[in-house]
Amino acid sequence: MPPSFHRYAMHVKASPSRFGNMTGFLNLYGPNLLTCEDQAWAHHRRHTAPTFNEKNSALVWEESIRQMTEMLRHWQTSGTSEKLQGFVVASTRGDLLKFSLNVLSGAGMGVKLPFKPLPHESTNSPNDMFKDTTKPPEGFSFTFRSAVAYMNLRIMTVVLATMVVPRWIPRAFIPCLKSDFEAHRDLETYLRKLISIGKAEKTADGSQNLIQGLLLSRNKEAATGSSKDTGLTDLEIIGNMHIFTIAGHETTATSLRFTLLLLALQQGVQDWLYEGILEAAHGEPEDVAQWDYHRMFPKLITPLCVMLEVLRLYPPVVTVPKSTPETPSPLNYQGKQYLLPPRVNVNLNTNCLHYSEEYWGPEAATFYPQRWDARNQNSFLAKNASTPGLAAPGLEYPTIHKPVRGAFIPFSDGFRACLGKKFAQVEFIAALSVLFRDYKVELADDSPEARKDAERVLRESTSVLTLSMREDVPLRFQRRKDQRCQGGEPLN
Repeated sequence: MPPSFHRYAMHVKASPSRFGNMTGFLNLYGPNLLTCEDQAWAHHRRHTAPTFNEKNSALVWEESIRQMTEMLRHWQTSGTSEKLQGFVVASTRGDLLKFSLNVLSGAGMGVKLPFKPLPHESTNSPNDMFKDTTKPPEGFSFTFRSAVAYMNLRIMTVVLATMVVPRWIPRAFIPCLKSDFEAHRDLETYLRKLISIGKAEKTADGSQNLIQGLLLSRNKEAATGSSKDTGLTDLEIIGNMHIFTIAGHETTATSLRFTLLLLALQQGVQDWLYEGILEAAHGEPEDVAQWDYHRMFPKLITPLCVMLEVLRLYPPVVTVPKSTPETPSPLNYQGKQYLLPPRVNVNLNTNCLHYSEEYWGPEAATFYPQRWDARNQNSFLAKNASTPGLAAPGLEYPTIHKPVRGAFIPFSDGFRACLGKKFAQVEFIAALSVLFRDYKVELADDSPEARKDAERVLRESTSVLTLSMREDVPLRFQRRKDQRCQGGEPLN
């Protein structure tokens, strides 16, 4: 890797006009925050950034705890039962995808879904169209949850159907893309209905989902009349909500899946995580549903460190694609000027940065979440403590050590850094805290051969749109015997 590569990465991320993005294929409902450039991008960011606020984070916290509690209950009843209140889950992938999608649905769109589908007979009133039933509502091919899931997980075939296939070709002539056309249509219909509901509610204060936040921004512009920018149109809201679900669905689910396997392989790290959760939960209600976001979240240091380390070793997006514009672009780097030709692809190699011993020390390839803990003065990162300006996206907390700027980019960096980073962190940390307060995770097969196989599955992870494991590893969840947190008080 070239010396000081992190500075080059920062220069690219700080120059959006010189290094455009390559995401136009995601204009499935028109331009959005991810696909726009220049003034159009500023318009979208002006109205999307304020929606990711502490009101929304509190809603993410509440919904994540509810969904994780329901998922554990589902695993207890459907998994392979073990002695001592344990169970085996053969594959966590599908349920973790459902968990993250349900959190996005509740905190993003105001639709609180149960973890298990409801009977079809429960769709009686008009707003019941969003319930996760076994059959879609009349006039739809997909339920709300299945439409969102299909649009996220089958994104490339949906792009083919809606943006590549010419519109003059009758859809009936392409039966292989029938589901893609229907999912695209159904999701737009569902989101238009949610926007109508949001307009009628006129929410101003209290907890706030993302659709409410986008509508509130538009209402404020209309009320003041001080700007020509009157907010996002309904179609722009639909486009951005779809991008938010793409960005936060599979990414969070796969990161949680990596985390469970890594912790199953590293029991010492898991014990350290558990001790940190117990310390944070001391004096808090025994019922996790009563945990207050504003009081509890800042204390959960070890889950945050685990998340950062998983994102370092297994970043959901392994490269950040950019490109130069239609004209030659001057680039000043380390005191020299370079002229870049037009239409040159520039890809930031996330793994190259995250595994560099220059930035992470001799144990860069080791899963070691303790490196992030600011209380760990032996961490390689501790030497950066006196360096200013290191609070990169996702690293704004005083409780953690920080790498040099540009060496850690799971949320990207610069002007176009991921707006949903706090959403993802709150969701992830709430999930880990609820799960590992009461359970520990192990490989279902504790033989040396099974351990080697699990390590192989991690090594062979590959990326299509996001990095993920290509095989399932069965896990055993065992209720902890040493419950030292009872009613919020440690046991002697």
